[in-house]
Amino acid sequence: MKISLLPFLAGALPLLGVTLAWVWSLTGGHVPDCNPFLHGCTTVSATGRNGIGFFLFKAFVLPAAALFGLFWYVAAGYLQLHGASRRLAITVTSAGAVSAMMLTLYASYLGSDGVDFARYRRLGASSFLATSFLCQLLFVIGLRQGPDRKSRPLACMRLLVLFMLLCGLISLPITIWAEPEAKNAGENIIEWWFGLALLMFYPACAWLWHGQTLDWQRSNRNKTAAATAHPRDSAAPSDLR
Repeated sequence: MKISLLPFLAGALPLLGVTLAWVWSLTGGHVPDCNPFLHGCTTVSATGRNGIGFFLFKAFVLPAAALFGLFWYVAAGYLQLHGASRRLAITVTSAGAVSAMMLTLYASYLGSDGVDFARYRRLGASSFLATSFLCQLLFVIGLRQGPDRKSRPLACMRLLVLFMLLCGLISLPITIWAEPEAKNAGENIIEWWFGLALLMFYPACAWLWHGQTLDWQRSNRNKTAAATAHPRDSAAPSDLR
């Protein structure tokens, strides 16, 4: 089985879902008629709160949450095969599982009324973005000495991670000093661009994994077994640090 399909679907499903939900919400008059990437007139969440957009958002995003969890499990094995430490792989798997659960929490409560539901929704959204960014950052760091370190897909992934970091830095003065109206618009713009970069990371990984199959997981298990049987001969440099 070719593994490039997994990250491609993980990124494409929520991207398509949010786009369709925005179009239907715009048609139904539930969101302002403007470009949210330029004007910050609405949030990502607003596209999935009312009308058909409510169902479209959940129909695409909830399955994507499961794909995210599976993707980061597979990505952790890929990192180990390319020289990353077991500790890093476990961190990526754990953070990826948390991101999947937080996205499920966010999408499940989106569109529900009540203070408690809003609290769960904000917790899910912020935790999903934070843990997903952490996983992506650790992924590109883990491949810095591997055979893919000079590949174009990995270069694109690094640029996306740097862009998201820049978005976070830009948001700080906006949050602290901007007037309320400008603050809302600025935060919304950053939210849209950050989310887009976050999702584009997965098609870039599909490019990186193009032509590869799950056979490398078997090779990784054999490598681990060999390391257990002959620790002095097969220890990787990362394991000696």
